[in-house]
This record gives sequence, structure tokens and C-alpha cells, in this order.
Amino acid sequence: MRICSHYFAHDGFLEDGVLIREAGKLAGIPGVLIHGRNDLGGGACTPWELRPRMARRRSSSSSKTPAIPAAPPMTDEMHAAADRLYEQIANPA
Repeated sequence: MRICSHYFAHDGFLEDGVLIREAGKLAGIPGVLIHGRNDLGGGACTPWELRPRMARRRSSSSSKTPAIPAAPPMTDEMHAAADRLYEQIANPA
């Protein structure tokens, strides 16, 4: 938890806005954005802003999805996302 707090306190050691601004560099890399309503790192605006900049991405946000990864709704989302990513990688279009 200490290292997590350290990175969080220093904004991940990233320049403000760099993730949104340079998200297009991830185009072509399969990915899924999963955001829980209680995620500490930011509100639902972050995945909303990232989605149009990241080609071929699917996003998921749910008011029932807690930020705790072990919680069943989040686990179900992560398993479904992993299954979709596997299919994309194993069977490219």
C-alpha cells in the first residue's frame, strides 16, 4: 500500500494530461477500460475521455462496480474483458 500511496501522491510521476493526450499511441493494442464508481484515481470522466482516443477499445463503467478488485461485479467484468481480449488476440480480424 505504501508504494501505491507514493505513486498516487505524485500523480504516477506523469505530466498532467499526458495519458489523455498521448492515448492514441496505444492504437492497435487490444485493451479494455474498466472503471469502478469508487475508483480512487479519478471519476468516470477519465475513461470517458480516453475512449475516443483509443481505437478498438471497449469501456465498462457501472455504479454497481466497486473499486475493490475482489468484489464479484468487478471480478466478472475483468473475466469478461480477459475473455474478449483473448479472442481478439487469438483470432485477429
